[in-house]
Amino acid sequence: MIELGDKVVDKVTGLEGVACARLVGLYEATQLRVHPVTLKDGDMRAAIWLEEARCEKAQGERLAGFVGVRGRP
Repeated sequence: MIELGDKVVDKVTGLEGVACARLVGLYEATQLRVHPVTLKDGDMRAAIWLEEARCEKAQGERLAGFVGVRGRP
């Protein structure tokens, strides 16, 4: 299972990013909000929601030390 903070790769598009949120719906597939780690034309790319089934853990270290809202852990 992918944990928040894991680096992930979208198996369909190859997009790499960090899983930063999980959405579990009553009648929907579980989704992950992924913040891309790459830039697009020098600018930050927007985070997107992807079905967890199309994501896999990427090679490398897990992102640790998430900071909560307004700097609270």
